Amino acid sequence: MDTIAGILLALVLLVISLCLYFLPTIVARGRNHRNLTAIFLINLLLGWMLIGWVGALVWAVFVSQSDSNGGGPSSSFAQRREEPENSWTADVDQKIARHAEQYAQQNVQRNVRPMPAGFGRRNI
Repeated sequence: MDTIAGILLALVLLVISLCLYFLPTIVARGRNHRNLTAIFLINLLLGWMLIGWVGALVWAVFVSQSDSNGGGPSSSFAQRREEPENSWTADVDQKIARHAEQYAQQNVQRNVRPMPAGFGRRNI
């Protein structure tokens, strides 16, 4: 009975140790970091030295300006980047949103409105 408990304890400690060792990789994966492979390799090869592990963790947590929209190839184009309110892109984004809303309202009105008498086709 002591042997099974010892083996189980050893397995639990091994899993916890591996999770802690690969914490920088887990954080980078969770943040969808675009340099996930590089962080993993540094974590794997240099993580046994404390400076390699800390460096990989800092890199995994750090988000550069080019990653501010979520980073990585799987980030959606629809995700908005956080920009200062006085930025010229905020004005452009507002104009695009306003035009898109007006266009959507016009399309809804066109599809809901009955066709005038004598019209043989839809008025698009």
